[in-house]
Amino acid sequence: MREKYASALKRLDERIRRAQMVLEEQQAQAKGQKYQAAVSIGETLLASFLRRKSSSRATRATREIARTMKESRDRKNAEANLKALQQERAKLEERFQSEVNKVETKTNPLTETLENIIIRPAKTNILVRLVALVWTTR
Repeated sequence: MREKYASALKRLDERIRRAQMVLEEQQAQAKGQKYQAAVSIGETLLASFLRRKSSSRATRATREIARTMKESRDRKNAEANLKALQQERAKLEERFQSEVNKVETKTNPLTETLENIIIRPAKTNILVRLVALVWTTR
């Protein structure tokens, strides 16, 4: 039974490990994109204060904000995927533990009812290999 569940747990652990790597990557990308959007917005504001042409900067800032929102959604999806895999692993462990408990209660020698069986010896099929006489002196 342990072997049966070991392979499933191993596969789930590998999927969880990959999901954690994806989540870390998405978090880093989201953080970098936030910084990029902040810089782009700051650049647009500074250009507008200095009375420079800022239509292209505003467009770029808008694109940066859209990318930031996309990266945030990707991060949330990665978190949800990781959470789902962790829940699936917990359910599998719970199922394994319940099966182990069932088997243990079925084969527990302390709760097992034992039946006495009397086996009487028969004179047939007896083989005497050695007969010896022993005495001691005191």
